Amino acid sequence: MKIVFRCDASLVMGTGHVMRCLTLADALTLRGAECEFICRDHSGNMITHIESLGYRVHTLASATFNKGDISNTGEVSSALESELAHSHWLGCSQAQDAEQCLQALAEQTFDWLIVDHYALDQTWEVRFNSQVKQIMVIDDLADRRHQCDVLFDQNYYGDAAAERYLQKGLEKGLVQDTTTLLLGPEYALIRPEYRELREKLILEKETRENAFDNAGKIERVLVFLGGSDPDDVTGKVVAGLCRDEFTSVSFDVVVGVNYAYKHELAASTENRGNIYIHCGLPSLAGVMSECDLMIGAGGSTSWERMCLGLPALVTCIAENQREYTYALARDEFLMLLPDAKELLPDQVADALLLCMKNNIKLKVMSLKGMSLVSGLGLESVCECLFGD
Repeated sequence: MKIVFRCDASLVMGTGHVMRCLTLADALTLRGAECEFICRDHSGNMITHIESLGYRVHTLASATFNKGDISNTGEVSSALESELAHSHWLGCSQAQDAEQCLQALAEQTFDWLIVDHYALDQTWEVRFNSQVKQIMVIDDLADRRHQCDVLFDQNYYGDAAAERYLQKGLEKGLVQDTTTLLLGPEYALIRPEYRELREKLILEKETRENAFDNAGKIERVLVFLGGSDPDDVTGKVVAGLCRDEFTSVSFDVVVGVNYAYKHELAASTENRGNIYIHCGLPSLAGVMSECDLMIGAGGSTSWERMCLGLPALVTCIAENQREYTYALARDEFLMLLPDAKELLPDQVADALLLCMKNNIKLKVMSLKGMSLVSGLGLESVCECLFGD
């Protein structure tokens, strides 16, 4: 089976789209699939990293978005294309991107095209009918129409998940009646090491069920605000952790390779022996399994930590995280911090102090998270693509 992924990373959009595609590509490769990637050469791209893992990458040159270049292809008007909320992420028009992708593929045929990009919709997708047998779209937003065989959205919306794509206040939904929908955290793309650690924790009876028998029993905290963190939310969070009340707590602060404030972060924690900074960890699984609480953002790490029963304080660092993160907070899967733009260091500190005094709430979050995310989603998605 031949599969090609279309996804990007940049300083603006972060690394999450590429990372979850790599998770899926690794699993598909183990099943015998041949996977390739198409990525644009944005600043902060992950092309070298993808290639280092053994995948062929078709690189598209970076470009400047020009609305005047958007053409009406007949399928969808140029006016609609320009209205996509994340069009500027693409670096060019959808028509241009599709043409460059088709040229890069050089008339090869693929069994699946997997698209993970907020700037692409059916305008782009219909152009590949002659070169790909089926299309899967990975989405989080439900804000544009798709022409695809499978739509995957791993986010939590309770009973409203399917309605977001099938209704949406339109005469027709955002997908076709024949589209297979893979919706919710039960399909979350979680790397195998999380599932393995989960099974180990359960087998050894070290699940979070018994981790908070005594109030204030938080000894180690993980801090991770995404692979890029261009607004330095990490810095604000760490400033709140430097208070004297937390000298007995160890903090593992993880930043990505694209994080631009490494020197400032190191300087601010130089005299804090309980704050440890890690850069570019290949996986958070190991450190997650050793921590009692996480301070983080919405996104793929939500499902990873839930799989391991790790409770969390969560802030939204992007608009697209707000809806499902608020839904998770409403149903007590996490404790919500103010959005990142409004977040203050003292608010982080106060929330952490509250957690240290409320072992029951932590226990509830832990058990609910593990019940929501089993870690088997990756296998389910692979079975769908292979027709098992």
